[in-house]
Amino acid sequence: MLPKGTETRASLTVKPSRSRLQQHARNLPSQGKGKLTPTEARKVKEIKLPKLFVLDTNVILSDANSIFNFEEHDVYVPAIVRMELDKHKKGKDDTVRNSRAFSRTVKAILSSYTGNIREGLPLKEASKKAATGKLYLQTDDIKIDPSIAEADEKIRAVAKALAIKFSGKYQVILVTKDNNMFIEARAQDTTVQDYLNDV
Repeated sequence: MLPKGTETRASLTVKPSRSRLQQHARNLPSQGKGKLTPTEARKVKEIKLPKLFVLDTNVILSDANSIFNFEEHDVYVPAIVRMELDKHKKGKDDTVRNSRAFSRTVKAILSSYTGNIREGLPLKEASKKAATGKLYLQTDDIKIDPSIAEADEKIRAVAKALAIKFSGKYQVILVTKDNNMFIEARAQDTTVQDYLNDV
């Protein structure tokens, strides 16, 4: 369960000032005389919301420390992503090493945390203050279409479900390195961005 309130570092934007929000609103192609359409109003509102980044499997497989690259924002790892990571345990390539390193990192954070996991795992200490948000591991069942079988589709469905659940509280953003995942997410009107911080 996520808290009541709250982009990769390479693509993060600073929190906009009120004047920047007003300027953004003026620049939107509003229909009518000075009035924003519902879609435009939603976009302006989202700028002010705290962000929740939902990580695709390939993000973690490319960067074991990806959860630390979102500064003050919160990070969410769906259960299906953890299951996909579990398939990358054998071998010696970078994806296997990153999967194992990520698991060790999360285990260390869990071992030192005595609170309720559902309230999020603080990242500040483990990241040496590079990240001040929280890590959320999916613990609740999220209702998605039971006919969905592919992992990518499930991840997109989880991101979309979270966006609906936390509308007005979070701007939920799916983060991926997969071009097809990006395209499909956009096609389904899911907010998505590339992960650009891998090394």
